[in-house]
Amino acid sequence: MGEPSVSVIIPTHNRAVWLRQILLSLEGQSFPTGSYEVVVVDNGSTDETAVMLDNLSQPYHLSHLYLPKKDSFEAAAARNAGVRASRGEILLFIDSDIVVDKRFIENHVAFHRAAKRVCVVGTVLYLPEQKLDEQMLRDGSFVKQITASTPDPLETPLFCFSENLAQYQVPWFVCHSGNFSVDKTLLEEAGLFDEWHKTWSIEDLELAYRLHRHGLRFVFSKRAAGYHLYHDTVARLEKLDSVHQGLVYMEAKHPGDPGIGLWGELWRYESELLRYENTMTTWQFDAWKGRRLHEGAKAPAPIPDLSLVIYAYNRRDTLKSMLASLAEQTWPADRFEVIVVNGSIASAGDDTEVMIQTGDMPFRLRYFATDWQDQVNDIKVKRVGIKLALKQEDAPEVRQLLERYDRSLERREAELKRGLVEFAQRVADADLIKFLDPRPQVRPDLVENMMASLPLDASFTTLPTLSIPAQRGQP
Repeated sequence: MGEPSVSVIIPTHNRAVWLRQILLSLEGQSFPTGSYEVVVVDNGSTDETAVMLDNLSQPYHLSHLYLPKKDSFEAAAARNAGVRASRGEILLFIDSDIVVDKRFIENHVAFHRAAKRVCVVGTVLYLPEQKLDEQMLRDGSFVKQITASTPDPLETPLFCFSENLAQYQVPWFVCHSGNFSVDKTLLEEAGLFDEWHKTWSIEDLELAYRLHRHGLRFVFSKRAAGYHLYHDTVARLEKLDSVHQGLVYMEAKHPGDPGIGLWGELWRYESELLRYENTMTTWQFDAWKGRRLHEGAKAPAPIPDLSLVIYAYNRRDTLKSMLASLAEQTWPADRFEVIVVNGSIASAGDDTEVMIQTGDMPFRLRYFATDWQDQVNDIKVKRVGIKLALKQEDAPEVRQLLERYDRSLERREAELKRGLVEFAQRVADADLIKFLDPRPQVRPDLVENMMASLPLDASFTTLPTLSIPAQRGQP
């Protein structure tokens, strides 16, 4: 079966220098050149955009549309014009300040091959000010130049709870127009971007909400990464005001929806953190936000009896078989969770994240992807596993343990294990977090036997809870 056709849609306004870099980074894609096109929608640029596009020589088909600018850059209208002009089965949206590596399109398409009704959200990493080599942009090796990056703030709750969006009642909260893909027919059925939104707004989240209501599954990919070029952005308070206007419009358009109500509540609290000094740390807020978006409008999710942490490195098939056997456990599936730590995210041949995020399990399946690129990394796995397994990530006991891990990274592993055992004894005098190596099968009574070996009073519920300071007022 041949590859599906892809249309990469890029709206732009007066970004000729950055746009050129984006178009160069799309040249060396591993995806067949004849199977994708690039549609640039120029929303009234007055710089050298048109001249640059006319003089650019590229191996893929490039369409250039000109959309006259009205009062401001109209991103929603520009993207819709790109949709109407596109010829691909899959629409891949990126902003005109996002460069991509050579497997970018391939990694998006992998999810669409695995599942029919998905919206794929790729991570966006903000780069510091640096000059990227043009030839390295063309062949995708520019990632070797990157020494530091910062994830988009929308994504940070995922790293505190789970990168598996199936675990969230409100999965659309992470969808940003800078890097996502969707089947064209499904997008047209749900409706295009709402052109009420002008300038910097939340037209992407409003569309994502409608796609979710239309039955699409949201998945998050660190492999399909977009790299945000450094430049001056809209002032922080101006962004807050624009988002607030968009939120009020979204609430009026979809009245009474509990998911929008929850997102609005979280965003308004987050804007408080940005506008004023607050005693809550960023990590505390992201951890709380991740749990709230997991629970949605329902009652707080029950804390599982046991957390099983599995470190997978290029073991996709073994891990798939193991998860299937864990689904057949005699212990109730709603009373234990599995946390997969994937250490092979940078490996070209590994699609563990696709398997995890397009599958369904009866137990809570949390996921964390890394680029550690080594097969055995017990120290880091234990650190991540503990941090994700404990529901109160900022509890004093957790802070002390993680600080001890940080100080012990260069010490003997035996000392580290003693620290883990000491902490487990302080919490419940037993190991409520079990670390497993990938294996094809596990016994159906594995979890039941683990629970039988624990003291009767062993429970995660002995940990302190997170208190949220009262709001000072609405933004």
